[in-house]
Amino acid sequence: MKKQTAFLPAKVLLVSLGIVAVLMLLGSFVDYPLSHALYNKTNPVAMFFAAYGAIPAALGLTAAGCLLLSGRNRQHKLVGTAQ
Repeated sequence: MKKQTAFLPAKVLLVSLGIVAVLMLLGSFVDYPLSHALYNKTNPVAMFFAAYGAIPAALGLTAAGCLLLSGRNRQHKLVGTAQ
């Protein structure tokens, strides 16, 4: 009998995880030299995105919180939140 995980056969899952691990290991050694080679601190587009870079994360967390509260089931009362 074949061993089955929640969605995939065990062999497919293990091969996929192995490929992801190899790509992550490869990327960790290739990314830094590539970034260093392409880096130009006088580029105005790069300066803009360096300053703007942290804002999307905060906006994403705000949107996730709003969706969590607005998409909930109103029949189940949450203590301490505006109903």
